[in-house]
Amino acid sequence: MTSLPAPSEICSVSGYDRAAFASGKTIIILENGDVKHVDFAEEQPILKSMKLLGRVTALSVSNDFSIFAVAIEEENVAKVVVYSLELAIGEEKAVYGTQYLSTEMCISQAAEIIACLSVLEERVHLQTFDVKDGINNCTGNIIAEKVPKNWQISFCPADEGVLCALGGGTAYLLRASGGHIENFSTILLPGVTCHDWANDVNIMFGSTTGFLHIYRETISLEVVDIRKLSEKILNDSVNIGIISIRSTTRRLACQTGSGIILIFDSNAENGPSWSSCRALIISDFLLKSYHSLSFDFGDENLLYDSGNALQRISIQYLSKLNSFDGDVVTVRHCNKVVGLRATDSTIITLDDTGLFVVFSKLTNRVLCSSRVPDAFFFTVLAASHKLLVVTKTCVESYTVMLDGLKAAESIFEKELIMAAIDSYDMSTLAILYETGFIVFRTEDRSILMSEQIAGRKDTKQMLFSRDNKFLMFLTKSDNVFCVDLSSKKILWSTDYKLHFFQSMGYSNTTLLLLNQKFIVSRIKHGKDLSNVNMHASDIGFSITSELIEGNNNFVFITADCGEVLCSAASALDEPFVVKSKIKKLRITAIRAFDDEFLVGYENGSVGVLKLTDKVPDEVQDIILCYFTGVINLKSLLRDINSERNLIKENTEKFLNLFTTRTNNELQQIKTEFDETMKNYKERVKTFERDFNESEAIKQRTISNLKGLYEDESTHQKRKYETMIEDQIRKSFRQLEEKQNEIKTIKDDAERKHRDMIGSFHITEKQFSIKAANNQLEIENLKKTIKELKFETLKKHEELGALRDEKEANTQKLKENHREDVELLEAEIWALKATCVQLNEQRDHIGDENAKVNSMLRIAKQQIEHTREENQRQEAEIQSLKELVQKLRNKENEITRTYTKVKKNYSIQTKQYHEVLQQSHLWKRRMQDLEARIDQLAGCVYDPRRLEHSVLNLLAKSQNVDLDKRYKAPL
Repeated sequence: MTSLPAPSEICSVSGYDRAAFASGKTIIILENGDVKHVDFAEEQPILKSMKLLGRVTALSVSNDFSIFAVAIEEENVAKVVVYSLELAIGEEKAVYGTQYLSTEMCISQAAEIIACLSVLEERVHLQTFDVKDGINNCTGNIIAEKVPKNWQISFCPADEGVLCALGGGTAYLLRASGGHIENFSTILLPGVTCHDWANDVNIMFGSTTGFLHIYRETISLEVVDIRKLSEKILNDSVNIGIISIRSTTRRLACQTGSGIILIFDSNAENGPSWSSCRALIISDFLLKSYHSLSFDFGDENLLYDSGNALQRISIQYLSKLNSFDGDVVTVRHCNKVVGLRATDSTIITLDDTGLFVVFSKLTNRVLCSSRVPDAFFFTVLAASHKLLVVTKTCVESYTVMLDGLKAAESIFEKELIMAAIDSYDMSTLAILYETGFIVFRTEDRSILMSEQIAGRKDTKQMLFSRDNKFLMFLTKSDNVFCVDLSSKKILWSTDYKLHFFQSMGYSNTTLLLLNQKFIVSRIKHGKDLSNVNMHASDIGFSITSELIEGNNNFVFITADCGEVLCSAASALDEPFVVKSKIKKLRITAIRAFDDEFLVGYENGSVGVLKLTDKVPDEVQDIILCYFTGVINLKSLLRDINSERNLIKENTEKFLNLFTTRTNNELQQIKTEFDETMKNYKERVKTFERDFNESEAIKQRTISNLKGLYEDESTHQKRKYETMIEDQIRKSFRQLEEKQNEIKTIKDDAERKHRDMIGSFHITEKQFSIKAANNQLEIENLKKTIKELKFETLKKHEELGALRDEKEANTQKLKENHREDVELLEAEIWALKATCVQLNEQRDHIGDENAKVNSMLRIAKQQIEHTREENQRQEAEIQSLKELVQKLRNKENEITRTYTKVKKNYSIQTKQYHEVLQQSHLWKRRMQDLEARIDQLAGCVYDPRRLEHSVLNLLAKSQNVDLDKRYKAPL
């Protein structure tokens, strides 16, 4: 018995099933039954395992990135565990027991309900759980004639009670309520492989023919051909089938079978905007049954699966067409693993397609990956960053770089290399080729042994001893022999008949030979020891053993069912089955080291079994630089290139659009200019014709105005002369009438006086006294009459002076009018207006004459009133005093009339001065107008100057008030 601790469990190193973004820059990965996560916001991102009890079969992250759920199988018990993402990954929130093991899961939009789907033999079982209450809400089944293996399930964003399950080209619309899940509608969709919700109520399905079918329940709304959206990128593509769809409220991504990802902008109401298509071409793509697509919380980064690698990329600055790769999250082998090696800081794997993957033990992440065609074996140079790779024709040295393996030198070349093996410490390499074999040290290339003999085509396996002194051979005919590398001779040889050895291993100093039934034959120092049965009771007898490997402490055997048996080197007859989360598949490669045991599977998965609790020292990665910093710089450089390409693309579009618009605008401007020039030419011709016509009309109008003005002036002169003469004659007639009235009054008074003397002799004395008094009064009246005569003569003299002054003013007015006539000859643009103003002036003068006539009529009425007063004096002689008073009143009225006439004269004088000033102003304006018209005539044949001059002339004419000088009466 051994006291060494038993190895615990095989953990996955490579191989992922599904992945999704979690909170922030954290990515959750379902890898071979284990859940791992990596936070790229950290300075040194590390891929960490959650170390869950049991094997995880399904994973789902909520749309609000608050929780994620996993389906776990633990000791034949199925359950669902919900974890929170708000604080730290790994904080358990709820646990639910399930009747069947879930293979698909989804979480509702509000992260309140979890739906699980389990594929059974004749039906599909569905079950929902309430996250808050932790109870089983609803259960139901989907019955189908042939139950497919691959399914997808999702919640309706607008209604958490509606689900969509897709499997086998049929979409089942389900309603979960009242404890039951019922299928209320079915959509037959041949060739459809994936689906997601385009918006709150519409479902989008992707088909193998490259069409996106959008449905609202069972009603087809739209069928979109992705080949018409990607600028002919997919026309030459071999596989245009849509294999994966991921839709959020802002983005839509769909991946085709040829490795092209189309990204669209989207919104929750209207769905995707097909015109915003951007394409991402994956360089090294391998089609698998499922490809993960996931957006982060801000929809700014995309996580996608290229088949061999899980990558993330920023989509902010992607242009229409992008052909670069994103940052590698992890890498997996998709074919069987044929080589496994480990150093102090790395694990290196090789599959049968020549794909190398270098994993870091410190961060559990991929340092680099590269493909070497026809490679089937390799070893690691411990003291350097190089690999020795063996192909069918040569042995080459490769340097491990950030972007992959770079060929350094060719070490050994042959036509056909049949097999190769390295020592346990990887310091020695043996090559078996067609005509011999060679053994040399890997560091200095020193040859330890080289034999030019016919190659042993029946050689099945070669193996070095632990001390690198011996090389053992196993043939297909079960012949085993040992070669001493120092003496270059065969030390011993043993021929086993019908043992059917599958593999041989070395533990301590003992050679172990394994047959198909777990029987191990032992040879030590050339001596055959007893056989040991390493079959474990947990494995059936129908299982076949395949590989054996050992170190100084343990021996490991693999079975064709995917199990690994382990036993202590000192107790081979006590094997046990090593636990493993990796799916039970055939194991194709194993390698045992002192601290760990590496396992490679047929599907490309790689597992590691820790044999000790030794913590690895803090050493640098095998890459010749700081890995994380260079990766970040590489991502930054890719983002900068993406942004540059996007800016370049947008700039080209803008330049094309600007050139097109500029050419169109220039063509439009040219057309408008030609039309404008044509119109201007026509307008110039019209201006010339109108100008000639206006010149003729002007001459005729000036002639007519001259004649009209002369006639009007003559008429006004005669009118004023007649009016003044009539006024004078009327004044003389009034004076004669006054004298005649006074004489008549005097005669009547004398006659009455004589009659009174003759009639009244008795009262003669009284009448004499009265007559004396009357005589005195008559004398006074005579004096008054004389004074009135003097005043009348004085008034006549003043009227004569006024007449002379009036004639002088009239003469001046005539001269002013003559100047106005000369000024009016230069008026071109206001001839008709001038005629109208002259007519208004004539009407105004008529109104003035009417006023004068009215005044004369008033004076006549006053004279008639005086006559009536005289008649009343004639009737009443006794009231002579009153008559004199009335005469004085009459004199006052005449004085007031004179005052009015004088006032009117002063008003006319003031108007005359205003007219004189206005005439000078118009004379200056007419001179300016003539200058502008001359300038206009000088630029008739220059359209631009003509337009500028016409506009200035119009502006000048609009600022001049031609009617102002005629508004005031003369």
